[in-house]
Parts: sequence; structure tokens; C-alpha cells
Amino acid sequence: MSRQKQKEGVQQTAKRRVAGLVKMAVKEKNPVRARRYGELARAVGMRNRVRLGKEKQLFCKKCGAPPSKVGVRIKDGCRVLTCRECGHVRKLPVRREARRESKQDL
Repeated sequence: MSRQKQKEGVQQTAKRRVAGLVKMAVKEKNPVRARRYGELARAVGMRNRVRLGKEKQLFCKKCGAPPSKVGVRIKDGCRVLTCRECGHVRKLPVRREARRESKQDL
């Protein structure tokens, strides 16, 4: 087996593992376990150079708190993610298409 095919197989396995860990973190009631699942997902992604994508936005960037501890609201064209554990605020722009659709609904 060539190195390229072997690398692709490893990356596919890593993507599946990251997706599973993120699902487990979202469903988990125990915040300590949920945080650990998030940490493991990040570690697996970095080790195998796999992007987390949208799932990355679910966790606090500063302390790694699970999605249940991150509040989301929309303010002035930005999604504001506020961690309820450490108080870290993160602002992400709302996509232009979503803004246009909401304006057309009015």
C-alpha cells in the first residue's frame, strides 16, 4: 500500500473518531467528561491534521468548556459565543446569505 493511501485511511479514521467524540461531548451530562471528550477531539484532529470544522465553534476557545456551557446569541451581525464558566466572549460573523434571507423575511 502506498504512503498516500495509508495517510488517507488514517485521516478518514481520525475524522470518524473526531465526529464521534464531538457527538459524545454534546450528549454528555457530566461536564468533566464532556470537556475531556472535547480535548480528545482536538488532540486527535491536531495529531492527524484533520479539521474540526463547525464543531470547533461549539467549544470555548479559552477553557474548552462543552457546548452546554456556551451561550450563543446574535448581535449586530455577529454570533456572540459566551462561555458560562470562564466568561470568555468570542464573536463570529454571520454569513451574508443568512443576513439577506432574514432581511427579506421582514
